This record gives sequence, C-alpha cells and structure tokens, in this order.
Amino acid sequence: MLMSKLTIPEAIKEMVGTTNTFSVGFYKKDGTFRTGVFRLGVKKNQKGGKQYTDPNNYLVAYDMQKKGYRNINYNTIKYIKAKGMIYHIEIENTDEYRLMFVGTVDVKDIN
Repeated sequence: MLMSKLTIPEAIKEMVGTTNTFSVGFYKKDGTFRTGVFRLGVKKNQKGGKQYTDPNNYLVAYDMQKKGYRNINYNTIKYIKAKGMIYHIEIENTDEYRLMFVGTVDVKDIN
C-alpha cells in the first residue's frame, strides 16, 4: 500500500495538475450526482472576492462547460479522470484523522 504525507487537496492537485482539464464525479449538496469537466489554475472571470469555503474541505475548480467556478466538497468526490487514469476516491473522516483511499485504472485498460 502506498502511503503519502500529502494533504487531500495537495494529492488531488498532484493527480490533475494545474493546466490540464479533468473530469470529476461527485455528489452535490442537494444529494444529486453530477459529473463535469473542470480545470485548476484558471484566472479568467475572477471577481476578486474572498473565498468563503475552507480550502481544506472544498476543491475550487473552473467548470469548463458552465463557464464558472465551482466548490466541490472533497468528501463527496467519487472519481476523478485525469491524465489517462481514472482515480476512484473514498474519503474517511473522523475526529482524529482524514484519509483518502485511491484506486486507479488506466483508461487504456477499459476498452
């Protein structure tokens, strides 16, 4: 088993990079499942406001389809597809620790 000392935000940013688009499947606040194509590091259309969500709990990514920024709760992410890999994500939170379990599949192996 691979162990890392990266935080969950750092590990996800390492998976997707800052210039690549990636797909995410996650549960929205209302409980519906959503998928989308996103990108990190986009500076376009920023309003200069303050981020009110905790960056340790939310991935702030630019939605390439809806042309706006989205806050995605790390705890609700089920998969990320980036750089030719699919990462199945499971996050476990307790009062003492927060763990992320990642299973990978190479996209070439699916067909």
